[in-house]
Amino acid sequence: GNDGSRTVEYVAEANAARGGLRRLEAKRADIARELETYLSSLINSVGEYFKSRAQTAAVMQQAGLRPTRHVAPNISSISFYRSKTTECAQRLQALSWEIAVRRGNCFSQALGIAVTSYLTSISDGGPGW
Repeated sequence: GNDGSRTVEYVAEANAARGGLRRLEAKRADIARELETYLSSLINSVGEYFKSRAQTAAVMQQAGLRPTRHVAPNISSISFYRSKTTECAQRLQALSWEIAVRRGNCFSQALGIAVTSYLTSISDGGPGW
């Protein structure tokens, strides 16, 4: 009896993200960190690309070519991080929307309970709020 309840307490402490909203908020924080990592990598990749382009700019100008200021879509490292960043941002947006809907539902339920309780106390002639 007593050992089982202690085990449940330890598991509950180890897994702090129990329950609906807490679990989703923890997952949202993880996705946000993942997005930050991909975004930093994307910025670094673009920076490295432009650094390498700056080194070849003088050669291009001597050949009569104008250096471009855009990133070509066939650069593998940049396209990888661009797609991962986009995918992660979309997952974060979808999860944020789900959390907002659940919070709205919780508020709606709490408001319904409060109104019902208040109306019950008035109709019973008991002490009001």
